[in-house]
Amino acid sequence: MNIEDLSCKIGCQDALVALCSALDAGDNDAAADLFTDDGVLILPTGEKRGAEVRAALNARSSTITTCHIMTNVLVTPRSATEASAAATITVYRVQTEGNASASLTLPETPQAIGEWGIDLRLTPDGWRISRYTAAERMAPAK
Repeated sequence: MNIEDLSCKIGCQDALVALCSALDAGDNDAAADLFTDDGVLILPTGEKRGAEVRAALNARSSTITTCHIMTNVLVTPRSATEASAAATITVYRVQTEGNASASLTLPETPQAIGEWGIDLRLTPDGWRISRYTAAERMAPAK
């Protein structure tokens, strides 16, 4: 592995961690800033492109606190300016009922386990997500 590939892997992993952190902090603008201007967001509920990505992220509920746990991260450099990544995501969601400062109770099981497939592009602002796909792998226990 050369220094460019190593730099790519670290930069892309940092972008994925930043995405989880922004989502969990409820900072939807910071999450949207991690996408390229022509980025694509593909969820089980549909596909958003460009400015629609920011609108979709800003539509996230402010009364739900999330915790994304990312594992099995694999970043594959494709060129000097493009890479792909895959990760397994476990998500916990808790209704905050308007009081995010209260201590929250951990759910007995995660609300979802899914797979992220992400394409990234190196921009003047660093590595940014050009295509994000999320697919549910496991639903919560009943």
